[in-house]
Amino acid sequence: MIRSMTGFGVASADAEGGSFSVEVRSVNNKFFKATMRVPDALGALEGDLEAQLGKRISRGSVMVTVRVAESAADRVGRIDGAALEAYMAQLRSVLPPEQVARLDPSALLELPGVVVTVGAQDRAERARGAHQAARPGMRPSAGYAGYRGPGPCRHAG
Repeated sequence: MIRSMTGFGVASADAEGGSFSVEVRSVNNKFFKATMRVPDALGALEGDLEAQLGKRISRGSVMVTVRVAESAADRVGRIDGAALEAYMAQLRSVLPPEQVARLDPSALLELPGVVVTVGAQDRAERARGAHQAARPGMRPSAGYAGYRGPGPCRHAG
């Protein structure tokens, strides 16, 4: 287990439909603290990432930033009817019917998860699979040197 770490690492890869970039920054700290910044489509990975970090790092502040640049074709969105209906059900339970009737439809489309980009869910599932597959190859004692991704990894210690 890594007991103390100050470092920086970046990895990026092109994938079908766009490119991914992961940046990890860490500084010494008496306790372990992880901060995750991931796109909404990959939000389901946050807990797994933090748990894996916690198993490998006993102390330090670690910030992980994941960026996804989608191709123009994948930026087209679709409305997730189930998410929209769940929001509407909540609104119906707390607002009088006349207020529900006056709701601005464009405002409803701004709610998290209502408009999903084409391919985002598929990429999220592929990312989860890649994350699961990469775990056995990680070497906790090697820190960033254990990185075996498709792109460069820089380490400043």
